[in-house]
Amino acid sequence: MRKPIRWFKRGGWAAAALCALLVSGAPAAQAQTVQSLQERIQMLEQQLKNLDEVKKQLDALKGQLESIQKEQQAQKAKVEKQEKSLEPLGDLKDLKKAIEVASKLEFSGRTTGTIQMTEGIDENVGGDENFAVGALDLFFTYRPTSNVKAVVGITAIGGDGPDTRFPTFSGLNAHSGSTSHAGTTLDDVTALEAYIEATFFQNRLTLTAGKIDLTNYFDTNTYANNKKDDFISVSFTNTHVLSNPSNGPGVRARYVLLPDLLYVEAGAMNGDRNGNSRTTDKFFEDMYGIVEIGVTPKIFGRQGNYRLWGFADGAARETVDVSGNNRRYTAMGAGISFDQEITDWLGVFLRAGYRDSGNLNYATQAAWTAGVQLMKLVPGRPSDVIGIGYGEIRPTTRTVNPQKDERRWEAYYRWYLLDNLHFSPFIQFVDNRSGLQTDSDFWLFGARLHLSF
Repeated sequence: MRKPIRWFKRGGWAAAALCALLVSGAPAAQAQTVQSLQERIQMLEQQLKNLDEVKKQLDALKGQLESIQKEQQAQKAKVEKQEKSLEPLGDLKDLKKAIEVASKLEFSGRTTGTIQMTEGIDENVGGDENFAVGALDLFFTYRPTSNVKAVVGITAIGGDGPDTRFPTFSGLNAHSGSTSHAGTTLDDVTALEAYIEATFFQNRLTLTAGKIDLTNYFDTNTYANNKKDDFISVSFTNTHVLSNPSNGPGVRARYVLLPDLLYVEAGAMNGDRNGNSRTTDKFFEDMYGIVEIGVTPKIFGRQGNYRLWGFADGAARETVDVSGNNRRYTAMGAGISFDQEITDWLGVFLRAGYRDSGNLNYATQAAWTAGVQLMKLVPGRPSDVIGIGYGEIRPTTRTVNPQKDERRWEAYYRWYLLDNLHFSPFIQFVDNRSGLQTDSDFWLFGARLHLSF
């Protein structure tokens, strides 16, 4: 019994003191718990208030959504009603397809009226006369893809101009051409062009096939190539000895070897056997082919274009004996076409060509033209242009004896009335007409009104 008494004596008092301390701290802990609960209650009450605000916002959004849904249903009903109203016009899908096709169709045109009056024609050949020519060109272009287009060009021409009355090597009016039958002049309406063109390799390769005009691609010139805007004489529009057939079935390919610097181009058409390239029964026998190499540098920042071309005409004829018998063979020819901008107000051009003089289809063997275009010379009229050109054409010795070179001057002033409307008075002078010295020289005074749209 001694051991328990000793433990009580030694540790009992300490345990008792610890119990008393615990009993004395209980009220403080309870106070802290109550305060914590109160704070939580306040926090939950605040969250409930926030939830009420969220609920109000949700209710508002729900109302907006219902309003939008009602509006969409109303629009849907309206569209359905419109579609039903279009049903008598055909299937809506067909209409949409037609609209899509129309969006890929482009339309443009131009119309030109020209008057010309001769001065100096001898009375023994009829004396002086006046001429009028009207021309309308319409172009339709369809682009099914970004690199493919189909083009149809329709032209209507009324009036022969002075060329049927006073024929020359050089041609007095490049856009005349109605036909005369039994003394009656009829309008000539035709599809001038109808072709498909596609580009490849980032537009470096261009292929064209169909009814084409080779002068749109070969022997071009910045200052002398557009009979509607620039010189009206045929010999200034293209080199007289180019010898290309009239518009007909053909192909053309152009490849840019060095962008903005060097290209090569080739074309082939049905030969002009009987003066009619539309006759295609001898297509591969009378083939006409042409190749052009062009260099297009900028010299001191001024654009220049230098072209060298050569052709082969499979429809050529040559004499084989003294009896006048002839045979078909391939005639050759070559030429150049240069144009260079010199200053802001001056550009110059030069053309020259030579062809096989043995070809009985040709009455001439060589030709050249040169000239200038003057720009921005008239104060207050920066778009107006003045053009001056001179050229000569040499006939073959069998055609004219003694042989004389036909000489031609032409000058025009292009006066812009609107951006797409201009009036051009011009003067032409012809000497040794058709290589004959006996034909007196004469003048032509004229004017041209041109509208593009």
